[in-house]
Amino acid sequence: MFRKKIGMLICAFVLAATMAMPSVTFAATSDSLPSLTDKSTYRIPDDMNYSHWCMTYANMYLLQRKLVMMGSLEWNSFRAEDIREKTSLGRPYSHTVDGITMNVIRDKKLMVNMTTEERAELLRGFLADHPEGVIVYGAHAQTDGDAHAVLLTSYENGQFYCVDSVRNRGKKNGVPKNAGVEPISTSTIGTLDRVTWYLYIDSFSGEAQTVPPEVLKASSCTYPTSLVMGKAFTIKGNVISGSLLSEVEVAVVDEYGNKVISVSANPQASKFSIAKLDDKVKFGTLSEGTYRYQIIATNATETKMVLDKEFKVTGAKSTLKATGYNYPKKIKKGKMFTIKGKITSNYTITSVTGTIKTTGGKVRQTYTASTNAKSVSILKKLDPELKFGKLKKGKYYYIVKAKDSKGTKQLIKKKFTVK
Repeated sequence: MFRKKIGMLICAFVLAATMAMPSVTFAATSDSLPSLTDKSTYRIPDDMNYSHWCMTYANMYLLQRKLVMMGSLEWNSFRAEDIREKTSLGRPYSHTVDGITMNVIRDKKLMVNMTTEERAELLRGFLADHPEGVIVYGAHAQTDGDAHAVLLTSYENGQFYCVDSVRNRGKKNGVPKNAGVEPISTSTIGTLDRVTWYLYIDSFSGEAQTVPPEVLKASSCTYPTSLVMGKAFTIKGNVISGSLLSEVEVAVVDEYGNKVISVSANPQASKFSIAKLDDKVKFGTLSEGTYRYQIIATNATETKMVLDKEFKVTGAKSTLKATGYNYPKKIKKGKMFTIKGKITSNYTITSVTGTIKTTGGKVRQTYTASTNAKSVSILKKLDPELKFGKLKKGKYYYIVKAKDSKGTKQLIKKKFTVK
């Protein structure tokens, strides 16, 4: 009972203190966007240095990075008190700034029983889809065993990077702490092994209403990372400019620098939806190889490549198979047998081979037919060459193999007897 009363008193004190505290915002000029790699972007001023606000700070970093990526000059306009109550327990919430509504959720999938690699694989996937970041939290996340939350920002060169509010507020030996974005190994949690759940921006709506005049950027654009040859990909997103866009080009460039796809539009507007060019960008026509997906935009002051992403096109798995075929089971010595069936593949079949061998492995007959089609008749290509009537009494295997650009595959192997 005593502990319960003490806990209630502490909660009441924290809530009252929160209501009385000044706003927590980060320094930036009013007519330009900050660099997300600049340490000063994440420095918390000394008069806004509060303990046990790690979840609030991590959420502020998350929302502010999203706003910067969407080109909003209002990225640092909201107060910490505006989200303190929403974020302190890691609950789902929505927050709107400059016409952009961001919906943050806590994933229900706990990481308590995950291995280190399983956690890493999960979070790498989330960061690929959420470049603004993913908040990770653990009740004993810090190296000293305390609860803590940080914002993961990226995974590069085999390690995770994060922004840790503890390392960006207050002073050490009289020097302001300002680590900015740093490897997670140097943060106060040191490792992901003790984090148990995570939050991220699940969805958002709207576009920035207040953008600097020099802004020319891609916003929320989809892009391929790996495609199977022949498969389509839908492109979405917007190009945003502080002045009218005179041209927007979407291009796919091969590994030699050649534009294999290039389509463009002349919006004469400050925002252009890339989806308007989707039906003209035929990813399904690309052959195997490595490419770059690029968006180039031109406004009143410059031409700029606003998106440049590498992706790979891999060949589809071969569907090489034999269907509708027959084979002998028991035939009399000297009696002919007509073999039938069809061999098909999604790739060009370059050869088919029919073989008759003894069960002991000795080849008695074999024939290879050169082909150049995706469908081959066994009756036409192999039947005239395999003479079942010439076999001596014994036990044999009837074998058919075929080859396409993905390799050679045995399609038929059936045992039969000549009496």
